[in-house]
Amino acid sequence: MLNWYKKRLEEMRQPIAVIILQRLDRSGKYLGLDELIRVTGQNRGMILQGLKYLHGKGLIQSNTGKWNAIKASSGASTFGITAEGKNVLRA
Repeated sequence: MLNWYKKRLEEMRQPIAVIILQRLDRSGKYLGLDELIRVTGQNRGMILQGLKYLHGKGLIQSNTGKWNAIKASSGASTFGITAEGKNVLRA
């Protein structure tokens, strides 16, 4: 099913969303925002745009509903995506 979503996103020309889905950590650990920035080579704004898009399609869920709550400094808050495809914003 995940492959179907990847194909659909590619058709919709959302490459950053495809990359985010490909980077879901199967071990259940959190994939931090900084890790997404490093592996994709994209900036924070592009990744947040992809996350908002995935959330709008119902592929990931926001516990807080505040995607712009991620600070510029990576120390205070960590954004992670679990293997289930859900994100967590934790202090």
